[in-house]
Amino acid sequence: MTPFEYILPLIAVLVGLAIADLAVSLHRLLRSRQHVRWDWLPFAGALLALLALLEVWWTFYASRDSAYYTSVGGFLPLLAQLLILFLLNAAALPDEVPPEGVDLRTFYEQNGSYYWTLFASYVGFVVLMRITGSVAGDGPGFLPTIGRLVPNLLMFAGMVTLARVRHRVLHAIAMIALLALLLAQWWSLRL
Repeated sequence: MTPFEYILPLIAVLVGLAIADLAVSLHRLLRSRQHVRWDWLPFAGALLALLALLEVWWTFYASRDSAYYTSVGGFLPLLAQLLILFLLNAAALPDEVPPEGVDLRTFYEQNGSYYWTLFASYVGFVVLMRITGSVAGDGPGFLPTIGRLVPNLLMFAGMVTLARVRHRVLHAIAMIALLALLLAQWWSLRL
């Protein structure tokens, strides 16, 4: 059994749990739809979180020949990344619909800071891991790595801004732009 085959089931379980949490939250909203005041932003956030999770799942296969995760020092960052993504997906939609109902716009306004902080943490963690890899000699070098990470750094700054600023129009524009960016960027991913 290769290290990849050993780690893959754990990765699959963590990804599956995150998707299941998101699906259960969606199911509860749909079942209690008469007690829900609908808003599109939490659903767009859920889709964005799901895309980030699926991107990690999809690209993990590409690392099957890498040796970075064969040590605890290489595996723990991957585990941390997946745990952050699990929390992000779990935060995207409400866990319960109380008998008095739920207003998804209010949910987003109250939960948005937590959601965007988690997303910024995820992007920041990925950037840190890539910079660390370039310094450790696993990549093309520090300066080329920083150059390639400029879009990620801009995304990180935008997500930190969204965690702090509660202007609905800004959130709507950012959500649409991020969804378009991620879909365009990942549309061509292949196994």
